[in-house]
Amino acid sequence: MGEPERLQRAPQCRPTFGDPYRDHLRRRRSDDPAVPALHLFKEIKAIGYQGSFNLLYRYITQGRVEADRRPISPRRLARLLLTRPDSLKDEHRHLLDDLTTACPQMIDLAGPMRAFADLLRPHEDNAERLNAWITTARTCDLPHLHAFARGLDQDRDAVRGRHVVLPQRQHRRRRHEDQAHHAPDAQPGRLRVAPPPHSPGLTLRHH
Repeated sequence: MGEPERLQRAPQCRPTFGDPYRDHLRRRRSDDPAVPALHLFKEIKAIGYQGSFNLLYRYITQGRVEADRRPISPRRLARLLLTRPDSLKDEHRHLLDDLTTACPQMIDLAGPMRAFADLLRPHEDNAERLNAWITTARTCDLPHLHAFARGLDQDRDAVRGRHVVLPQRQHRRRRHEDQAHHAPDAQPGRLRVAPPPHSPGLTLRHH
């Protein structure tokens, strides 16, 4: 199992720890589908629940309150986070609200991910906004977000390198071709084709 997926999974719950409170949870979620998991935790805690919030959260997301509710995968969660809020259905928006308030780490992750999703739309200020996003991501106490930001930084440097180096190589190739074409003593049979170092193109070299 990959490290990010392992960190996003809540601790394993006991087989029957939430069963005594299932009717209460089902009734509350039926009356108010958008009720936050944290509110449910406080309610059943007041009537005797001894487990942790993470265990309750996993109990809910596994579909053990409503039999037709499937647990959400890390991939689906990422897709929800990267979708513009106004494009989400109400049920998905409520689900995302529950997920992003499940623990401090999810609260910290939700903001940067939504900000990154906004960068996916073309905008003239995206380069500066990406710089600011990377700086902010590095201040979060989320190691995998640091790794993601570091990868973006490396990719950005590579793109810059291609944009800077490629025109220089093209200019050098054109200069060699012009010199070969205008050489006064160039004769047929005296020119051969040879690839220049570090370049996929071809040039003419005079001997």
